[in-house]
Amino acid sequence: MDTKHRIRRKVLAWRNDLPEWDLRRRSVLIGENLFKLSDFMDSRTVMFYNSKASEVKTDDMVRRALADGKRVVVPVMDTQEYQLFLSELWDFETELAPGAFQVPEPKEECIRPVAPEEVDIFILPGVAFDRKGNRLGFGGGYFDKLLKQTKKGALFIGLAFEDQMVDAIPHAPHDIPVHMVITEDRVVRCRAKI
Repeated sequence: MDTKHRIRRKVLAWRNDLPEWDLRRRSVLIGENLFKLSDFMDSRTVMFYNSKASEVKTDDMVRRALADGKRVVVPVMDTQEYQLFLSELWDFETELAPGAFQVPEPKEECIRPVAPEEVDIFILPGVAFDRKGNRLGFGGGYFDKLLKQTKKGALFIGLAFEDQMVDAIPHAPHDIPVHMVITEDRVVRCRAKI
């Protein structure tokens, strides 16, 4: 069993045991830390992942960003090409439906394509992160492929519960680290923007 698999199994077991109320409470604190960031306040276009299961909940963050006048985009999975494309979201309540792997995605009639180069900040999920910004997902590489298409100066932010921070995550050259990780307790600055 490889190290990535062990980390994934251990962290997911912990995360899946969190009671819903605690998951929500921690997610609110993470959202507060995100919205206090000057980079976030200054941004115009933000990609949020749509959360599922025991991931850090982004639904209230998306609602707040829309209410604040941000241009919000969300990923849509293309399971044929094994990649993500982006779509602008106008109404969180009416435009989403379960998509691939039951992740909420815009309904077909609500898809408004957005190029990755238009996005200032990418808010990313992960099973685990380390202090260098390495991100462990589910192994599909969807987000890594997307992040290779971004503009210079785009900011990659991982959202995680404090217990999802680990000492080190094995990584390969094609893995793209995040610039910072936001937990309920802190903002971990991992690397500078390019």
